[in-house]
Amino acid sequence: MRKSIALIFMFFLPFVSSVAQENTLHLCSDPYPPHIRGTMNKPATGGFDIRILKEVYKRINEVDKVQVMLLPWKRCLKDVEVGKMDGTTSLIWNPDRVPYLGFTDYFLIGTMDWWYSIKRFPNGFEWTTYEDFKGLLVGGGQ
Repeated sequence: MRKSIALIFMFFLPFVSSVAQENTLHLCSDPYPPHIRGTMNKPATGGFDIRILKEVYKRINEVDKVQVMLLPWKRCLKDVEVGKMDGTTSLIWNPDRVPYLGFTDYFLIGTMDWWYSIKRFPNGFEWTTYEDFKGLLVGGGQ
């Protein structure tokens, strides 16, 4: 008798456990202030992308919680590709990502800012074409 009660309990335990769990959407990204803030290998602590995502999911009432883990970018993309993560946050469309990512419409459209050394260009830096950058050291990010 004890054996059958234990077997019945064990049969229902996974069901009870899964019902009690929160319906969490697991996303990943790398830190990208001011969009996404926080410490690598921990949940994001803020940023306007995070606020927007949480508000959207709160309004559509599809998940109980949105968690964004901050990971190295290539690892994040790989975790999404193999199913360890449900998705990622803001990124640029790329044909290599199409097989494993669905892309939404834009939720944020911005402009690009250029930063320059005021010591080297005390009167500002004006440009009209990309040729104006020839011979200069330029950095960028995605």
